[in-house]
Amino acid sequence: MRKSILFLICLLMLAPVALAETEGISGVLVSSTTENVNAPENNGNIRLLQTKYDPYPAEPGQVVTLWVAAQNWGEESIENAYLRVVPEYPFRLPSGAGIEEVGRIAGFGERLVEYDLIVDDDAIEGVYSFNIQQCDDASCSNVIKEIEVSISVKTGGSPRIRVGLEDADTFQSSTNGDVTLNIVNRGRLDIKFLTLTLLPSDQYDILSPTEVYIGELESDDFDTVDYNLFINENVAEEDTVYVDLPVKVEYTDSNNKDYTAQSQVKLKVYSQTDLKRFGLMTENSGNNMYMIIGLIAAGGIFWYWRKRKNTNKQ
Repeated sequence: MRKSILFLICLLMLAPVALAETEGISGVLVSSTTENVNAPENNGNIRLLQTKYDPYPAEPGQVVTLWVAAQNWGEESIENAYLRVVPEYPFRLPSGAGIEEVGRIAGFGERLVEYDLIVDDDAIEGVYSFNIQQCDDASCSNVIKEIEVSISVKTGGSPRIRVGLEDADTFQSSTNGDVTLNIVNRGRLDIKFLTLTLLPSDQYDILSPTEVYIGELESDDFDTVDYNLFINENVAEEDTVYVDLPVKVEYTDSNNKDYTAQSQVKLKVYSQTDLKRFGLMTENSGNNMYMIIGLIAAGGIFWYWRKRKNTNKQ
């Protein structure tokens, strides 16, 4: 009896080392919780312990392998022990019920059980937990105990950012108006420190601030930015054209990787002929413009005549 107690004490002192070196498994070594460290009180003297998983961290759309150790803390061998994994989102089993036979565990020995789990394609970054159950039959109809295991998921790949035209005033040569650009995060990664900068061009002048800070933009979300532009007089004098608006995008992804990209947004600038043809400028509005020009000219002539008349009187 005294030999058994001494052997048990030695096993407790060496258990962490044994787990770290078990069968040369690669991956991350998971620290056990206080609940897992305590010796079993009953149920065949089995203690369950999450050891490692690989790869670390797990990635969406990939397979992650989890190892669980079943340790026999008693002197007698254990013949009938089964473990069942109960996966929850974002994990699922490739097939089957997830029940594995542990097999015979000698006194003060341990056996490793391996599970392959598929990570959901749409999983977002975080740490996820689910249970491993110990049963005494192949169908796991009688659950003796269970432990909670955790796996870290980190989204991979690069963000997918798109900049487009949300809305715009009707532009023609020598006019100013507002342009609304949208920026969409089409990737799985959230982004932060997002800044948009509208770059200069010889076709327009920017009347509003060129650099706009947005900040955070979650996956599958969007935001908008407004600019005020003046279209130069030599643009679309004869034909309707598309003016390129070059936009520089700077941001950092959720893995703290910095990005700088440039997008081209096309803005339609109409000629006078197309404005009339599309009904965007009526004949009356054109006549009104000529009337205003005529009034200005008439006023100038009248002012010059009055000035000349006063000079002659002197």
